[in-house]
Amino acid sequence: ALRLHPESRDPSLVRLEREFGRELVDWGYPAPAGYTTPLGALEEKGGEGMRARLFGYVDGTLVVTKNLTQFEDRSRFGGRLNVEQGGLLLHLDAYAGRVVNGDRFSDQLVTGSEFIAYSEDTYGSLAGHGLDATLGRIGFAWGPGSTGSLLWSETADPITALTLGGTFFGRVRVTALTGDVDASGNARIAGHRIEWFPSPRLTVGLGEAARYSSSRWEPLYLVPLPYTWVQRILSHDQLDRP
Repeated sequence: ALRLHPESRDPSLVRLEREFGRELVDWGYPAPAGYTTPLGALEEKGGEGMRARLFGYVDGTLVVTKNLTQFEDRSRFGGRLNVEQGGLLLHLDAYAGRVVNGDRFSDQLVTGSEFIAYSEDTYGSLAGHGLDATLGRIGFAWGPGSTGSLLWSETADPITALTLGGTFFGRVRVTALTGDVDASGNARIAGHRIEWFPSPRLTVGLGEAARYSSSRWEPLYLVPLPYTWVQRILSHDQLDRP
């Protein structure tokens, strides 16, 4: 399948693939990963206003053996809804299917089974004038460069997170995120990265990430400061509290 960047699940690149999926297929390219023809679409005349598109999909494998017949893990059917207005995108991906140990984080559809209803890719994003923000449940990789996965693998479960980004002078990209690893255990994650693109073939970047414990997201982790400074500031704040 054609990918704009095969190793990245950055929401911006995923959005581009979805946006131009139909054109790529019409031009004879393989369909982008996860692309399906819309079941229905609403669009204002001229293409400048709000647009809503609904997609459906089925993805699964049925295993039949002498002693057992069952669907493999992550066999599912579901739908995606995209609502776009200018630089605003609201995306919902919900499904029902078999997920091993899925009853740990979602209600069972059939008592005693591993069939659940779930949404693991649901977010809102806003982009314009070189700046972008995404909030929701997102699946992504995080590490060196836009394709790295040293800290967080793209095969890991999606997390609820806020990401902020900006591109300046066409050659500098700044990205920051904070999110939940385990909200019930107050386990959070944060990361930021600055990249310079002197040429299409060369990227120079500096990144940092941390896992921290807090009853809430700490906004200071979104500020482009070394995390050792952030931790000192937060420690002083705790000492100053009555």
